[in-house]
Amino acid sequence: MEPTVQVMMSTYNGEKYLREQIDSVIRQEEINVRLLVRDDGSSDATQSILDDYQRRGLLEWKQGNNIGWAESFMQLVREAPDADFYALCDQDDVWLPDKLKAAVSHLNTMGEGRNLYGSNLHYYKNGACEGLVYQGNRATPLAQGLIRCMTAGCTMVFNRTLRDALRAHPPQFIFAHDFWIYTVALATGHVCYDEESHILYRQHENNQIGDKRTAWEIWMRRAKEMKTIGRQHDRERMATELLRCFGGDMSAENRDIVDTVANYRHSLRKKMRLLSSSRFTTGNVSNDFWLKLRILFNRL
Repeated sequence: MEPTVQVMMSTYNGEKYLREQIDSVIRQEEINVRLLVRDDGSSDATQSILDDYQRRGLLEWKQGNNIGWAESFMQLVREAPDADFYALCDQDDVWLPDKLKAAVSHLNTMGEGRNLYGSNLHYYKNGACEGLVYQGNRATPLAQGLIRCMTAGCTMVFNRTLRDALRAHPPQFIFAHDFWIYTVALATGHVCYDEESHILYRQHENNQIGDKRTAWEIWMRRAKEMKTIGRQHDRERMATELLRCFGGDMSAENRDIVDTVANYRHSLRKKMRLLSSSRFTTGNVSNDFWLKLRILFNRL
């Protein structure tokens, strides 16, 4: 019997690439695929495209107010019907036919608990594959995972145990749905990383990860961030939510790691630990320099 995977897609003005992505989801091998879409207030032809696929019985979609991609995905996680596994899906990529089969195969080897799978990606630009986004194993310990999400949300597949936990403990704050799901799995369950890619990650001006930017472009973006950095405490706030929602489910070691990030502004010892420990790292020298500056100025 084929495993059922509930695929959850949030759309917003995605008419350009939406059909190609939906078709690639429907064509998954050896998986009973169910596709649930939430539209986040599109004004282009996205809803007409979704209507067409829904009339053919290939997906179910619902219309919503524009609440942003992170909260839109979290609504899908909370409202999705029961299934064996759950997958996050962006509107503009292309899934290779074995994407979900590979994910389920890995998840089935992980045993019980809150289990999350993520994989590498292929750059996909102008209809051509341009190689892998990442090299090497990106399996990440919790301390590093609190600093940087090392698994792209569009590759994430997780089991029902993790879905149930996410639904039972809704956060009061997130800045990225995939980062939240990733850290919950790291802190209270297990994460596996597949060095192979089973997805074509489309490159365009709206990419959030994996895009090929120069060092100059990266630092110019950081300079622009300085204008609003006084209001930025995203990782600190997310760690605080992890403690509130899942502190009782963590090991003592993991709780201590999360507490260090959540309360570094209130403890010189914890701030020094963040600054000095090699465990709290982005894995990149330039990014770590930016990270240390943010910690020094209480803007983590």
